[in-house]
Amino acid sequence: RVSTVQWVKAYLSPKNKLEDVVVQFEKSSRHLVSEQSSSSHNDAEHTDNSAIEKDPINIICFDGGGMKGYAHVFMVEEILKRADGENFCEYFDLAGGTSAGGLASLFLSMEDGGSQGLIREGYRSLDAFRENPSISFLQLLFHGHATNKGIHTFKSLFGETPLYNPGGMKAFAVATLRVDDEGDGKKEEKQDSRFEPYLMRSYDMAVETQEEKNQALSDQDKVLRLPGTTNLKLFEALTATSAAPVAFERVGLDVDGECLRFGDGGIISNTPVAIAINEARCLWPDRPIGTIVSFGLNHVEAEDILNTRAIEACKEAYPDTMHYLRLHPESDFFKSTEMRTEKIEELRESVRQLIQETKSKEVDEMLTKLLASSKPIGKRRRS
Repeated sequence: RVSTVQWVKAYLSPKNKLEDVVVQFEKSSRHLVSEQSSSSHNDAEHTDNSAIEKDPINIICFDGGGMKGYAHVFMVEEILKRADGENFCEYFDLAGGTSAGGLASLFLSMEDGGSQGLIREGYRSLDAFRENPSISFLQLLFHGHATNKGIHTFKSLFGETPLYNPGGMKAFAVATLRVDDEGDGKKEEKQDSRFEPYLMRSYDMAVETQEEKNQALSDQDKVLRLPGTTNLKLFEALTATSAAPVAFERVGLDVDGECLRFGDGGIISNTPVAIAINEARCLWPDRPIGTIVSFGLNHVEAEDILNTRAIEACKEAYPDTMHYLRLHPESDFFKSTEMRTEKIEELRESVRQLIQETKSKEVDEMLTKLLASSKPIGKRRRS
């Protein structure tokens, strides 16, 4: 169908909105570095280090990748072994993910989430799709998607559980919002549509809050706040972030009285590191960036370049606190639609080798910095 082709074309097109986020962050980072340098030269003894003295913001990100999402569960299990069972996920302030990674991030935010919550719900959700794939090629031909199982599966698993959970870890899942620039939006085959990132947030971020902050800031310090909502059920957010073109039906959701159309977040950002950094600055503008861990499943060259720019800007602005680790197991043998048990076990072994052998020193260094930088969520309130 034409609509499916448009979603796929959007997936292959440049991520313009994501680049806007990175450019604005680079601008604000350069301004911060300039201010720090100026303060140091003018009065070294009275330099304002208030931001650096505050607890750094720790961020965990998860790539999208369909059934490769098992790797997220496996990586958490393996890192727990190196952390001697310490619930390391609870030391992060913010979790963000796309598609299968969006599931992982939102599982961390649940009432009984954390590392064990991600493992439990990760297995439960992925196993549910394996038990009954429901792939129909006739449905793909006539309706533009191979299955409509997603929303029914997630609803059966999570019922009426709300997305909003102020007591848990702050987490978001990236979905792709389709916006029709002209007309009444009734025809899905319109040629003048654009696609933008939309964040399904477990926490509240009032629109006026960031707008008021930006009014008092210079252009260099402003933060580009991305649209999103908390006013959904958890199953709706999970369905929206993982509605991959061709595989799943796009999702129409009622958001604050308006019907919005969503597709898989990977259309916009499959590795939402830059988005997570931007979101962290919206939430905690006076705190430095700390440890960022990115669980990788795929490479998207154009997005990798943008994320690298965001990471380099962070390192320049926060050299004393910033630490970045990308964990990407070998998974070329594993398709995003893979269902076979033997291949899943092969993926598990690939993850084990990465965490326990290839990247063991880097993982240990990350854990040392992470566990020393803050208290777990059970012992503090995230503001």
